[in-house]
Amino acid sequence: MMKVLRYAEYYSAVDMAQDFLGVIGNSRVDESGPNDSIVKKIMKDLKLNYSLVLTFGVGLEAMYPVIRNLVNNMSLNIDLNPETVVLMTIAAVTIAYMEEHKEARDRKRLEKDSKSMLEELKMRGVGNGIIKKIVLCIKSIGNLFKILFKNKRHVINGFFDMFGYTALVVPTISAILYMIGKYSLNIETLPSNFLSLGLGVTTLAAKHGLNYIIDLLKDKLGLSKNDILKNVNDIDDPMLKKYPHPEYIDTEYDIEDNKLIIN
Repeated sequence: MMKVLRYAEYYSAVDMAQDFLGVIGNSRVDESGPNDSIVKKIMKDLKLNYSLVLTFGVGLEAMYPVIRNLVNNMSLNIDLNPETVVLMTIAAVTIAYMEEHKEARDRKRLEKDSKSMLEELKMRGVGNGIIKKIVLCIKSIGNLFKILFKNKRHVINGFFDMFGYTALVVPTISAILYMIGKYSLNIETLPSNFLSLGLGVTTLAAKHGLNYIIDLLKDKLGLSKNDILKNVNDIDDPMLKKYPHPEYIDTEYDIEDNKLIIN
């Protein structure tokens, strides 16, 4: 399904993108997540596989305040203590990971862990519908990462590939936290707003050239252009070729029903 954006929506998307790109690398949001002892306690109590947490490392830690703030902005009757935030984040990240890596070798263990976390979350007043929306938020953030860093497309194909690049993921998620706070985004409003944000970034690249985005990120993140263009021989952007008119954008997410989460 394609949507034609109204004039005001179009420029609102561009303004949002300029705001977002302006704070990457500059935002200093003091949003410390749960300490490692809380994470280990949760993993031990529910007999979860700790290897997934170790694999995601700093990227997962950076997601705790993102999920907490998104849910908190919903004003739900949930006790957002550190343990619940950890459970929500790891459960949603695990499910999103399985959807992105359908042939994961340890899929059975991931499914078992996911079910355990979902059952525990229900007892804490966090229903499956909330986790579904958080998974969609994670996918939306992943789509934004791909738009921002698609010039590294040979190595970054999704949200979880970003976790291997601490120099990129930490300042970007910090900027995402800034946007969540400024626009009071929540688990229901983030996907549509980040769709507009991605459109705004694409529009700026179409107007000023891809090098405009590359140079901006290079300066903001303290990276050399060679670092950003690693393994890329041609920086002609395929998305800009696909969407020569940025006022049109696909508004339909590719989301499959998740059998682990039952309404």
